[in-house]
Amino acid sequence: MTVDAAYIAAISNGLFSVGTGGTISDATFALYLAQSTTEVEADLPTTINSTLKDEAVAYLVCHRIEAWKGMLDVNQENIGGDYSYGKKSGTIDSWLMAYDRLKLAVTSARKGRGGYASATHASVSSDMKMDYNPIGS
Repeated sequence: MTVDAAYIAAISNGLFSVGTGGTISDATFALYLAQSTTEVEADLPTTINSTLKDEAVAYLVCHRIEAWKGMLDVNQENIGGDYSYGKKSGTIDSWLMAYDRLKLAVTSARKGRGGYASATHASVSSDMKMDYNPIGS
């Protein structure tokens, strides 16, 4: 699947539409799509699957639409428990936060793989015996 007008309408739950009489024109959509695709390709690993890549691109297209419409109004997010962080009003929206969460999940999962290695040193002996006697007996 690729990001097209129908994808934007679906992911925004009908909030945004593309084309004549839509939220943005086809030309503006093409511009936002190109910008968003370039950003995603710079931010995310090349091994990301196409479904997540399309989702990330769509989030950024929706973010650009909201920025153009002047709808950037999220100024605080609760990140769990007693913790939250705030940003200047007018700089972020739920689309950008969703993109940031996806980006973090993808890059964190990538870094976490293969973190453990096993090696055998030449001085390791396989005839080591374990003491099975309980302490204090």
